[in-house]
Amino acid sequence: MITRLLIYFLFTLSSIYALESIKTTFDLSEVKDFKLYSNYMLTATNEKLKLYQDELEFKWELNNLNYNFHSFKFEFNTLYALDKQNKLYQININSGVEEEITSIKNIEHFDVRYPYIIALSKDNTLYAYDITKNIILWDLKVSCSDVFFSAINEYVGCLEKKQFTLYDTLQGEKFYTKKIRGSQLSFYSSDNKGVYFKQGNKIMYFNVRTKQFEPIYDEKNDIISMIRQKEMIVIDRVDSRLKCVNINSKAVRWVYPIEKELTLIQHYPSKILIEDNNHFKLLNNFSGTIELNVTNNLNLELEALHMFENKYYFITKNKTYLVVKD
Repeated sequence: MITRLLIYFLFTLSSIYALESIKTTFDLSEVKDFKLYSNYMLTATNEKLKLYQDELEFKWELNNLNYNFHSFKFEFNTLYALDKQNKLYQININSGVEEEITSIKNIEHFDVRYPYIIALSKDNTLYAYDITKNIILWDLKVSCSDVFFSAINEYVGCLEKKQFTLYDTLQGEKFYTKKIRGSQLSFYSSDNKGVYFKQGNKIMYFNVRTKQFEPIYDEKNDIISMIRQKEMIVIDRVDSRLKCVNINSKAVRWVYPIEKELTLIQHYPSKILIEDNNHFKLLNNFSGTIELNVTNNLNLELEALHMFENKYYFITKNKTYLVVKD
């Protein structure tokens, strides 16, 4: 009850904001892909890659006709992407200068966790690449359907239909393997001690140190996201609440009572953006406090929220709106 009252007062005391249309040099209706990272926004069309910074100011553009870049991943000051031939490129965020990583070809899937890249090729070769030394550390023939980093970047995970394997990132040596019973695992997220998987309605955790699987969550709530290391955001359909739950203790950190229906949920660093009862609300994912409350009088279909300092940019297909106080 105390939690409910706290959240209620946070809502009623929070300022109501309005949206003001602003001019930008991009139009998402012409964009095939876009990605937000820190204070940057990347847009990709068939003709151009464009990077915007801070208050969505244009920074640089790159001719995309010959590349058709896709599968974008940011890591520190570098953008990584595959071209139309599935070659891997690194693009400097500051300059827009691109460079091919020529050691790995025909990539099906890749991931970056500095200073390493892991890549699975179409001929089922798994590569580990050292960014700082520009060398392939090792390669192995595998039958993985998905590959990912575990324990930050200490291990490389490989999921097959009924098997899970971990390899040492530096040496490529097999660290652990296990046959999987029941429904197939799917990678969910990782932390500095292990990996989270979904298996049916359950969340399973593999602890790298103990080499043990731990079933940690199997309630009938909709799991929205993992945050920090031992907490998740879920929708409690029975009590109509959005809540932050400790996976181990089941303790509830905070609760947001849903007024009508959540028609939008988007995740940002330390924030969750929702739309409830025709209001956009930005929640702090640690405290649950409502940091922004915007009436959606224009019935916007929001594509993304860009944040820089104390400015909030609501981005739709055709227009961008700056949040201003009523």
